[in-house]
Amino acid sequence: MHKKISSCYIFILFAFLACQTPKSADQRDEISLSDTSTHDLKVAAYDAKTGYAENLRSGGPHTGKKTTSKPERIEWLACIPKDKKNIDVSLPYVLMLHDESVFFRPDTFCSEPQAQAFMADGNAVLGINRPGFGGSTGERDFSGKSSLAAIEAGMAAAQKDGFLGTAKLVGVWGYGSGVIAACNFARGRQNVIWLILGGGIYDLDAIKRESSSSEYKNAITAVASIENDEGLEYRSISYDLTGLPKKIYLYHGTDDSAAPVAQAKAFRDNLASSEFSVVLNTANGIGHDMNANIHRNLLSVTLQAIKTRAKP
Repeated sequence: MHKKISSCYIFILFAFLACQTPKSADQRDEISLSDTSTHDLKVAAYDAKTGYAENLRSGGPHTGKKTTSKPERIEWLACIPKDKKNIDVSLPYVLMLHDESVFFRPDTFCSEPQAQAFMADGNAVLGINRPGFGGSTGERDFSGKSSLAAIEAGMAAAQKDGFLGTAKLVGVWGYGSGVIAACNFARGRQNVIWLILGGGIYDLDAIKRESSSSEYKNAITAVASIENDEGLEYRSISYDLTGLPKKIYLYHGTDDSAAPVAQAKAFRDNLASSEFSVVLNTANGIGHDMNANIHRNLLSVTLQAIKTRAKP
């Protein structure tokens, strides 16, 4: 059965979220949305472009493997709202980073509800397919340091292309294992004002003990065999909050068995006790592979909260 989420309902969610105290470890928002919910939100028209960072080298010290002679490439995908294309001021843009089980497709990326949420809010978006996903070649490394280098190369290639013009990075969105890459990318970057992290992996030990996902567990085993404890600690974001943006917004399904919500709550508490501005939205009855429209609704609520808290 499909439930229509009205504009009035979304407004109520906005108002409810805006009233929360971001630094309290006890604050959380329970949003009751079914996995088949539809949305009643603005759809943004857009211009799109896909390109590649070319002639990269695989392997290297971050993977524990020798560098190969085979050139590789990293795929980037960018979307700009049509009504923002020719404005004179710099357009804000959001970096988007995917999970293990999905990647960004050139023919659908800009029309997906996640990208649409950011564009409807007035942002351009830039998606990077990590090594081994989509049009990006190379070996997957579970959002390790090779992925970070690839993300930086993809961003540089997109900026050199000129499609994004003078757009300025303001925030990063990541989901699942993309949360690891999002956090490590954002460390120490003053231009990254906020992070939005969904269905996140914050503690690899907890994931290995509690996750139902064989994909995650196998990836963690591979990391341990190649990079030892150093690789596990690098990907366990909750172990080290150094350099992360001070504004972090989390969302998680209460029925997520791949990345159980308990670790998101622990991460939220850790951030709050360290003087971060943090909010965790939990969606009742929702698992890890949440419907894209649920993403859209949760992201729209979060973006409204970011705007509200930015006001003097």
